[in-house]
Amino acid sequence: MSSSTILLLVLFVFLSLIVSFFQYYKKDKQKRIKHWILFGALRFITFLSLLLLLLPLKFSNYSYHIEKPTLAIAVDNSSSIKNIGKTKEVTSFLNKLVENPNLQEKFSVEVFSFGETVKKLPDSLMFSDKHTDIAQVFNSFSSLYQDEKVATVLLTDGNATYGKDYITQAKLYKHNVYPVILGDTVKHPDIRIDRVNVNKYAFLGNTYPVEVHLSYTGKQAVAKKLSFYLGEKLVATQTLKFNEQHAAEILTVMLQADKVGIHSYKIKIENLEGEKNILNNQREFAIEVLDQQTNILLLSSFLHPDIGAFKKAITHNKQRRFTLKKPSDEIDFSAYQLVILYQPDQTFSKVIERIKQVGINYLFIGGTKTDYNFFNTQQQHFTKQVSGSREEYLPQESVQFQLFQIPELGVEGFPPVQDVFGRLSFNTPTQTLLEKTVNGFATEEPLITFVEDANKRYGYLFGENTWQWRASSFLKEGNFEVYDDFVEKIVQFLVSNTKKERLKLDYKTFYKQGEAIYIRASYFDKTYAFDERKKLQLRLSSKSGGATQQLPLLLKQHYYEADLSNSAPGDYTFKISVLGENIEKSGVLKIIPFDVEQQHTNANLADLKRVGEESGLYFLDKPNVLIDYLLNTSEYTSIQKAEKSEKQLIDWKLLLGILVLSLSLEWFLRKYYGLI
Repeated sequence: MSSSTILLLVLFVFLSLIVSFFQYYKKDKQKRIKHWILFGALRFITFLSLLLLLLPLKFSNYSYHIEKPTLAIAVDNSSSIKNIGKTKEVTSFLNKLVENPNLQEKFSVEVFSFGETVKKLPDSLMFSDKHTDIAQVFNSFSSLYQDEKVATVLLTDGNATYGKDYITQAKLYKHNVYPVILGDTVKHPDIRIDRVNVNKYAFLGNTYPVEVHLSYTGKQAVAKKLSFYLGEKLVATQTLKFNEQHAAEILTVMLQADKVGIHSYKIKIENLEGEKNILNNQREFAIEVLDQQTNILLLSSFLHPDIGAFKKAITHNKQRRFTLKKPSDEIDFSAYQLVILYQPDQTFSKVIERIKQVGINYLFIGGTKTDYNFFNTQQQHFTKQVSGSREEYLPQESVQFQLFQIPELGVEGFPPVQDVFGRLSFNTPTQTLLEKTVNGFATEEPLITFVEDANKRYGYLFGENTWQWRASSFLKEGNFEVYDDFVEKIVQFLVSNTKKERLKLDYKTFYKQGEAIYIRASYFDKTYAFDERKKLQLRLSSKSGGATQQLPLLLKQHYYEADLSNSAPGDYTFKISVLGENIEKSGVLKIIPFDVEQQHTNANLADLKRVGEESGLYFLDKPNVLIDYLLNTSEYTSIQKAEKSEKQLIDWKLLLGILVLSLSLEWFLRKYYGLI
């Protein structure tokens, strides 16, 4: 208890005595002495309790504890560790670290496993994850151990098959990392197929390229045959030569699309003599051959970066052919399935009339050079009252959009688009994909919307500079695929004139084993509003025989979804039915065998050296080297920390009870003695 607290207590006692003496003795000296002493004592208790309540007195309490540094151990739980036959050695190494009493005394030991995700180690390591994301270890630990002293032990072969570049993430990580190398560090002779690049689609009667990346590790000159098989049929072959100086090859082979459907190919390179890993000597891929192509025309009276972005996004799907023309050119509109009107003005008068005659769907794109007064008279869907000023709009996804499934574009953070300022009003029902916002406020006006009218489909985009969205998508994802797929969905909807369907499916025709496999469906009631009350069921059958699976589709935000990610490789047919309704749809898909974790048998020594350049590398067969270093280094020491807590000197509830009791007792006694 501090001296100030003691002084306050003495002062409170003195004040209570003075007041009580003044009230019961000084003012009435004729009272019986036993009366004023009794009542004075009660009044003293009352005043002292009141003072202690009004000025609560506290005292400080200090507790001390020892805070150990953390030893965070991250163990590679991917199937690549099982493939190289190191599961027992890894488990033994881990147990020696965790069970060492000296390490337990010096550190607070925490163990994590990582593969596709990072998580606290369960009872045992399974070495079953299909991907290795090493960068996620550093990201997770950076959040978990922000202000702590941490020694990070990383047990891995250094072969990341998923996620960001882990070397960069390790440089940003502020704690020391001690890599323990799993796998063979001796480079054995190996020839492998590193990557196969091929389009998803080809057109009947055409040839299409297949780009194969191969590499070789070894000192001897070798010549090996690369073969392409369609099923069991050999369709192409070529001999490749490698040596120590020429250790990589990129080969392009043209294959013929002569039959409609999904076709599965296998590529094989001959094995080296005594080669340890032959699993990476072959790859499979699939391609879907289509029997038609869509021609898309973009009309513009001037050049703009938007046009180039649309061309790239549209031709990303090889079944689309893109043509750019001016309104004044000679055009055979019957050759096109969709026309994009880019910022039309008076020069579009004749072509718009021709589009109406032929009956082609169109996508209108407005902007600062659009003549809205002219276009208001060319269609009946909307009117826009324009002014001479411009306005910038940011996109916001509409949760009510139900026409088709779209990829997660992630428009937050996208640059604004520009358009002429003015009130926009639609005269027909629309389905809005993106809405406009200005300075964070929704304008309740569409940015991208669609109209269905007499079996025709029309799209409206009110803003230029969407080419910047494609660039922003690349910065987020590292590629253009998300944005290009977004545009592809819009084009796919607009080129089709089929009547509305109450059950719509969204899926890919082939997948690689190990990747996420989802089949999504949208079901609409008779008014074509999304119906979330129904139950949808999927029936999945393998073409090679076996049991048929039945599983429900789970309701998501505005669609139903079935997860088939754990399905085995093979060819499948499926049927989705709406329970209680005579509505169903069928489809086919193929899962290609592929295990990226089997492509590496050697440890990635070069990258692990860069991660552990300040702390050194450690090896699986020498756990004591790492243990001795961690025990002997002075970098990790325990810290004594003090925690201060303050408590009330006397509980206020007790004081309040004493106060009420003393006042009540004084009143009853005064009443008893006839003093009231």
